[in-house]
Amino acid sequence: MKVIDQIRDIRAYLDSKEEDSFLQKEVYDIVLDHLNTKISPWKFKAFGKGRGDLRPLIRKSGPKVVMEAIDTAAEQYLEYQDEEPTKNSVEKFYSKIGGIAYNKSRGIEL
Repeated sequence: MKVIDQIRDIRAYLDSKEEDSFLQKEVYDIVLDHLNTKISPWKFKAFGKGRGDLRPLIRKSGPKVVMEAIDTAAEQYLEYQDEEPTKNSVEKFYSKIGGIAYNKSRGIEL
């Protein structure tokens, strides 16, 4: 294989990785916006990689399942005071999303 072909292949590979990264961020932002609409005026902020990061859950279960889990968790766990979700219920709501997504991906409806 010629060097010019190798360089072309490397550039194509790097371009595809960059595009994939951009699209993953866009998917994550859409899911995060959906979550934040449920808990307004509270705001969930991405903690970056590590604890509280939704990216692994989105990659594992898919964005649709995670968004459905957010809807289910909101219906079941958010409690309101003065038409706003309480801080404790927001924390509980968020802690349940992963388990609900896991069950939904297994075909278990709650």
